[in-house]
Amino acid sequence: MLVVKPSVTDLLPLTGGIVKRAVVEARAEARRLVREAQAEANRRIAEAQAEVERIRTEAWKAGYEAGLAEFTTRLLDLQRRREALLNDAEQEVLRLALRIAEKIIGRELEVQETTLLDIVRTAMRNLRQASTVTICVNPADVPRLERHREAIETLRRGQFVNIVPDTRVSVGGCILESESGIVDAQLDTQLRVIEQALLEMHATQRREARQSSPE
Repeated sequence: MLVVKPSVTDLLPLTGGIVKRAVVEARAEARRLVREAQAEANRRIAEAQAEVERIRTEAWKAGYEAGLAEFTTRLLDLQRRREALLNDAEQEVLRLALRIAEKIIGRELEVQETTLLDIVRTAMRNLRQASTVTICVNPADVPRLERHREAIETLRRGQFVNIVPDTRVSVGGCILESESGIVDAQLDTQLRVIEQALLEMHATQRREARQSSPE
C-alpha cells in the first residue's frame, strides 16, 4: 500500500501559515542565539590569537624551527576550537528553536478551531481516487473534527468519510487511510520541515563563518 508523507510544499500551507510563522519566529530566535555564540567564540579566538602571537615572537628568539612547529600546532588547535564552539552552539540553537516552534504550533491549534480541518483538507488531496477515507486523529481531536464533518464530506463528494480515534496520532495531526494509500499529516512531520529549514540556515551561517575566519 502506498504511504504518502506530504512534501515541504504541501506542508507549509497546511495550517494557514502557522508553520511558516513558526519558522520565522524560530529563525529569529536562532539568529540571536547564534550571534551570541559567535561573539563568545570570537572572544575566545582573540585570546587564543594573542597566545599564538606570543609563541611566534618567542619562536624567533628560541629557534625558528622548533618555534614554528609549536606555532603551527597552536594555530590548528585554534581552528578546531572555533569549529567546536560553533557546532555546539548550532546544536543547542536547533533544539531550542524546535521547542519554540512546538509551542507556537500548539498554541495556534488551541486557538484556531478550523486548523485541524485545514490539515485534513490538504491531506485528502493525496487521496482523490479513494472511495472510502478513514481519518485517524487523537481522541482529543475527535469532537472538533466531528463538528466539521459536513465540510469534509462536501469537499470530497462521493467519498465515505470515517473519523476514528487513535492514540498513536499526535494532537493536532491526522493519518488518512484508504484503499489507495496512507497519508501521514501529523504535526511531527511539519516540525521536521521546520528542522530542515533551521539546518539549512545553520549550514549557510557555517559557510559564512568559515569565510570570515582568520587566516
